[in-house]
Amino acid sequence: MNARGEQAMGFDQMATIHHFILYEDGGAIEVTVKDRADKKNLAAIRSHLPHIVQAFGKGDFSDPAFVHDVGVPGTETMARLRDRIGYKYEDIRDGGRVRISTRHARTLSAVHEFLRFQIQDHKTGDSLEVTRPPKDRSEKFPVTSCQFKGTPHWNSATFSFNWQLATGNW
Repeated sequence: MNARGEQAMGFDQMATIHHFILYEDGGAIEVTVKDRADKKNLAAIRSHLPHIVQAFGKGDFSDPAFVHDVGVPGTETMARLRDRIGYKYEDIRDGGRVRISTRHARTLSAVHEFLRFQIQDHKTGDSLEVTRPPKDRSEKFPVTSCQFKGTPHWNSATFSFNWQLATGNW
């Protein structure tokens, strides 16, 4: 599996760590380098995961099928109901993350089936239990800046108000 994984993903499977997390609204795939100085594999992770977002969004799960050398559970339903799933890539410290989200019950079940298979086949030790997704900083602090028309008058009251808006400290 590691040799096929390296061929499909473009990075050394032994120099990286995979995590698969189940959330109430989907889940996440995280891949990081073991050695922070490993720029080659970091770049490969950050190149591969956006490709996965595009492929999965089109219903193409050929990479997981190739890596695992089997039809991966959940992917048939995920491909069929692809218009009900959102995929989002983001850089994280030492790697990248693909966030998978859906509000559709059948699709959610397929996403969890897919992630549980990944956890078991990769032997990651990640939890098979569904958890709440972490809150986004943008959800906690929806207002992070203010725009002023005209000439702003800077004083301690304005600074205090802007600080409260930016930090959420009311």
